[in-house]
Amino acid sequence: MKGKVEFKYESLDGLRAYSAIGIVLMHVLSNFPVKVSENLLTTFVIPWFTNLVFLFFMISSFSLCCGYYNRFKEGDVRPDVFYKKRYQRVFPFFAILVFLDLLVSPSLKSFFEGSVELTMMFSLLPNPKVSVIGVSWFLGVIFLFYIMFPFFVFLINTKKRAWLSLLISIFVCVVVGVNLKGLMPFDIEPIRRNNILYCMPYFILGGIIFLYKDFLRYSKRKGLMFLILALLSLTIYFCLMINGGVAPFVDLFVFGFVLVWAISSKTRLLNNKVVRYISGISMEIYLSHMLIFRVLEKFHFEKYIQNADLLYVLISILTILGAVVFSHVVKYKILEKLSHINNHGK
Repeated sequence: MKGKVEFKYESLDGLRAYSAIGIVLMHVLSNFPVKVSENLLTTFVIPWFTNLVFLFFMISSFSLCCGYYNRFKEGDVRPDVFYKKRYQRVFPFFAILVFLDLLVSPSLKSFFEGSVELTMMFSLLPNPKVSVIGVSWFLGVIFLFYIMFPFFVFLINTKKRAWLSLLISIFVCVVVGVNLKGLMPFDIEPIRRNNILYCMPYFILGGIIFLYKDFLRYSKRKGLMFLILALLSLTIYFCLMINGGVAPFVDLFVFGFVLVWAISSKTRLLNNKVVRYISGISMEIYLSHMLIFRVLEKFHFEKYIQNADLLYVLISILTILGAVVFSHVVKYKILEKLSHINNHGK
């Protein structure tokens, strides 16, 4: 019996696209060579875009459940076939990036780090610090989630078990990893964001939202209601952040409302040709944009443009365009053709 074909949630393309662009803007700002004007946008909003990586995790979990949850439960897909497909999806592009990064910044340390990263298992290290493709911690975490996915299906087999798993995962991160630090007779390091344990609540909530997908199916009334909840939660979040900070994992529920809104609504903002195209290479943009930025750094545009704000806008645009072009060429012009030649030769 074939697994049920899941409904395609096209609005997720918009979330992927905007998240990828937001993360690029954040990284350009945090690595910018000159100081830009301080305002609400540059002090709070753009730096907060670093958390959009967790929205990526949530979307990935939901999307993977759409494609494989029922198939694993019904035995319609073998784990080795699933793993091979996931590996082929991310490894070739990442391997090219690592090679190019070593060309841009060659060193013996980078060579060893790049070799470790190419195993795709570096997130299992106790404190992985990677400078080759510095954003690759994301890939290490999500690849480990791919490996765990058959167990993840069991973990969220029922709504009750899924909610309990979410509470336990938050407890482990917040209570054990943070609150007990300094209170135990031995050292307990806080669980950092590049650790699968820290990211697990986002994966689990993405899976929980999948379990309620039939209830969340598009309707104007539901779409409007969840849009209001998403905007309200974002407003409260930023008010708390501006006035002293927020507790860990509050953004978990903010992103939950955002994802639910996207699933239950139809809007051109989240579903048009541009965002569909960017969504198709969103992971590639995320992985490659810092390499593009580092190449742009070598031109030292700050010597020619004195206005820091204008320079930031220019470098951000060039980084985004460079990452889009690079991702398109490598994914569609090189890797797809090589895959076609390989399949044709079999």
